[in-house]
Amino acid sequence: MKELIDALQQFLYLNRPSRNTGDLSVGERMVMMALSRHLPIDKKSMLPSELGIHLGLSRSAVTPLLNSLEAKNYLKREVNPHDRRQILIIPFSDKMNFHEKRQHQIEKNLSVLSMEEQKQLLDLIDKLNSYTTETRESNP
Repeated sequence: MKELIDALQQFLYLNRPSRNTGDLSVGERMVMMALSRHLPIDKKSMLPSELGIHLGLSRSAVTPLLNSLEAKNYLKREVNPHDRRQILIIPFSDKMNFHEKRQHQIEKNLSVLSMEEQKQLLDLIDKLNSYTTETRESNP
């Protein structure tokens, strides 16, 4: 078991996002990835509360990340014209591809595995993610 844990930690370390891939912190990258992953193509905005749900964070934890991303011109916030109580997060489309380089590197790394090995890895990761999610929900 120790060998497996060591190998997994080394893999995660070697595949961590590098600090020189831009001006975004890890939290800011997570926000941008959540926006690119969960913002439907036909929508151009998301509520901070929706973003918080996707990230597993409270709205108050999301706010400083949005402040920083807005200051760095990755997104803007506007009052919802249909409900002035709501603030909409509107990412700038030219900033949504920030993680493509990282995505290509991950794909390149996975290409050393056969399709069958990739399927096995996916099944194992899904199993671990399900267990971790269940454990967190039952032991907050």
